[in-house]
Amino acid sequence: MKLLSLLIAATALVATAAFAQPLAPVPVPATPAPAAPAVQIVPPTVAVQPAAAPVAPVAAAPATGGKPKIFCAQPLFEFGSKNNAESVKHTFTVKNDGAGVLNISNVKPACGCTIANISSKILQPGESATIDANLSLKGRRGLQTKTITVNSNDPTTPAFRLTLKGTAVSAVNLSPTSVYVGNLGQGESATKTVTISNNDTNALNITSVKAQNNSVTLNLKTIEEGQKYELDVTTSSTLPIGRISDFITITTDNPKAKSERVTVYGQVVGKLNVAPAKLDLVAAPGFKKRYTITVRPGSVKSYQITAALWPAALDATVKILNRGAAGFTVEFSNVDTTTALDGSTIIINTNLADYPIIEVPVTVKAR
Repeated sequence: MKLLSLLIAATALVATAAFAQPLAPVPVPATPAPAAPAVQIVPPTVAVQPAAAPVAPVAAAPATGGKPKIFCAQPLFEFGSKNNAESVKHTFTVKNDGAGVLNISNVKPACGCTIANISSKILQPGESATIDANLSLKGRRGLQTKTITVNSNDPTTPAFRLTLKGTAVSAVNLSPTSVYVGNLGQGESATKTVTISNNDTNALNITSVKAQNNSVTLNLKTIEEGQKYELDVTTSSTLPIGRISDFITITTDNPKAKSERVTVYGQVVGKLNVAPAKLDLVAAPGFKKRYTITVRPGSVKSYQITAALWPAALDATVKILNRGAAGFTVEFSNVDTTTALDGSTIIINTNLADYPIIEVPVTVKAR
């Protein structure tokens, strides 16, 4: 029994020792790892963009603040002496020297003989415009000063002036260029002389002289052949009372002065000048009115108004006033202007033997 127990214990010890040792690994056949899938490297796709359109430069925004200021470095152009068969041409340059937009409304020459055109009417600060001017000297003589006004929104100089200045010279000199015959009485005439001189290197020959209205007669005299002439201008003695107005055309063989013109003017007056010569009225019954007749000197300088009467104006009062060198005034007051006065006559008496009565006819229209 004892021996059996020892035997069992010894067996147990052996077993215990055996389990205490680490167990050798049992070889396990390796399982092949699954093959990694093949990786295909694809280069990145680059999108091709169309070529960009050229970028236009950004225009400067119009100035909105500040004030415009018009400026011209040479506002006066002096063209010297120029033949009056030609024209003067010049270009002015104007600039906006201000901080705001310059708006030019118009460019206006002072004379119809001048034309002006501007290249631009709206100028940003710093911008410029040109004005082409053309001055016709045709028929002009002597000193010429012609202006061109540039109207704009410049608050300081809204009407800016440009000037063309010089002398117009003719191939033919006329002295005088206009003939004043004065105040002539009926039946009277007057003679004035115009001197015609050559102002060119070529000889001057006058081919004709002619008056437009035939109120004057003409007599051409040669003083120096090809160089100097005199033209006597005589008014007709049969001209009626009123204004004298005529034009004489002088034609020459010089292409620079094919024709020249002389103006003739004056007045034919009666012995006395009466104004109004006729009294035209509008009926105003019940209203007392005053009417005035003026009698001024004509060809006769010394005279008197001795009396005045308006027979049809029964209640009228008359007053004669001596104005000295200005003549006489005849006043009719307290006149009842009715149609009964239509066709009547005012009678004014003078101390002149050959002009004793002045008659002023009267008309009255109904309202």
